Amino acid sequence: MHLAPLGSSESIETVLDQFRRNHVTILNAGKVKDKNETAIRSLRMHGGGSLMLGCTGRTIIMWDTENFVQKGTLRLMGDINDVYDVGGDYLVANSTQSKVGVWKRDSSNFMWCFSGARQFSRKSDGCRIATAIKVNTKWANSICG
Repeated sequence: MHLAPLGSSESIETVLDQFRRNHVTILNAGKVKDKNETAIRSLRMHGGGSLMLGCTGRTIIMWDTENFVQKGTLRLMGDINDVYDVGGDYLVANSTQSKVGVWKRDSSNFMWCFSGARQFSRKSDGCRIATAIKVNTKWANSICG
């Protein structure tokens, strides 16, 4: 997984204190989960520090960093193995089952989920979907059907 740490141990301790006090909860509580699914594997700041992302395996949980209010949960089939901030308030996640999810800031879930698509890459490798995400979202939406 390629999520960057928060950067300072003080910030991480503050976040862990919030988890210990149960101020942060997991959405989709009615769904069956195994014990490991709710464990936060990594944390990352997004949107200039106004949003924190926590990856639990198949789920990315988002919090407002000002007051640690949970904003939403993004789920993909298969474990999430890469998350990219592609700019323009877009976030892209790859999963182990060849799914690619695209999320736009302030959305409550992934806008699109590509199935059987090439995995998104930071590099310009000719991937039409990555180009569509970054340049023309209307065209990307039509690909999904």
